[in-house]
Amino acid sequence: MDKKSLDQVSHNMRDIFSRACESSQNANLDYAIELLCDLVTNMPGLIPARELLREYETKKSRNAGLATKVKAYFTGLFFPGKYRRLISETPLEVMRKCEEVLAEYLFNMPVLEVLADAAVEADAPFIAIETRVLIHDLLPDNEENLQKLHALRSGENEETRDAEDAEDDDEDDESSEIAELMGQKLDSHEELNAAIAQLEEELKKNDSFEIRRQLGDFYAQAGNYDKAIEYFESVVGEDDEFDPAIDKYLEKAMLARYNARITAAASPEDAAVLEKEKFDYQLARAINRVDLYPDDNQLHYDLGVLYFQSRQYDEAIEELELGRHNPKRRNMANVYLGRCLMAKGEYALAVEPLRDAIREMGRMNSEKMTAMYYLANTYEKLDLDDEALEIYKEIYKIEISFMDVASRIDSFYMKEKEQGS
Repeated sequence: MDKKSLDQVSHNMRDIFSRACESSQNANLDYAIELLCDLVTNMPGLIPARELLREYETKKSRNAGLATKVKAYFTGLFFPGKYRRLISETPLEVMRKCEEVLAEYLFNMPVLEVLADAAVEADAPFIAIETRVLIHDLLPDNEENLQKLHALRSGENEETRDAEDAEDDDEDDESSEIAELMGQKLDSHEELNAAIAQLEEELKKNDSFEIRRQLGDFYAQAGNYDKAIEYFESVVGEDDEFDPAIDKYLEKAMLARYNARITAAASPEDAAVLEKEKFDYQLARAINRVDLYPDDNQLHYDLGVLYFQSRQYDEAIEELELGRHNPKRRNMANVYLGRCLMAKGEYALAVEPLRDAIREMGRMNSEKMTAMYYLANTYEKLDLDDEALEIYKEIYKIEISFMDVASRIDSFYMKEKEQGS
């Protein structure tokens, strides 16, 4: 099995990797792990995905609760007996199953042992070494693991291999520093400038798609949008294929540059002109992405939201109907569908998508309260005042300052008083 870099995989895989990085920055670690686990199970040798997956799994596992650890313990008791006998026949399938289990709790020793042995059988010694190193970090006194790790690293010719390892270690140290920079959101200008300088130097030695993309991201974080756009455009122009993930990065930098110009506008009229230019650009990019990738439901959702914002409700409904086939966007797509139907005055039809969204949402958060709020609005329009009031009161118990819920409840009570008198 060969190692793979991001330059050697499809645009779709790079898109998934970029989404994982964005999800982690948005504190959605479970989704990032899910995306990376899919990458690793489909392309076990994709090193950037493996490194990032282990980093996120480590963070998740360190904060794991007792229930997760107990579940992992019992999984570890029965897992080897079921899957170790399959290693010689289907090592890749065993590795896939190991990754799925480790995504829940990384520090599961029996499962790590099975993964290391399956990697050897699949002719992926680098994965076996990675796994044995992780076991060593967790159990440094485990002599059996140390012996297996040494055997993996030694190979047939110990002296030659040791020399190669020394060279590889130097390269790994440098590449690991670069890898640590990928997908990060740096807080201070000092950190950003240092990271940019380091990546610029690395780019001179190793012209890489991913380094140029990350430089564009860092320049955008630093507020140098012209430089960010330059790097993103260089990546977009790398070949004739359209990469929606990079197009998104380019759009993000363009919108940030518009925002900076709007803030610095000389008058409200100038700012309004720039706002319209910005929205028109955003809408044009979204339409172009959907035209090129008509089967990507995430892109349909994005376009539907933009149509909603521009009050093109029929077009929005068409896109959101497709967008809600994306399980990650289904609930909010239903909320926007309900709001589109409300805006068209079709209140009876708006009830169903809003109810669907609320029913599938779990804990009470801002998204669920938003869905409940608009369902209550719809009930008001349908003269179902009791149902509307109950929902408003439920929201009020959680957050008294949510939208205009408090004033709406007061209006109901005033209406009852007037009717009573």
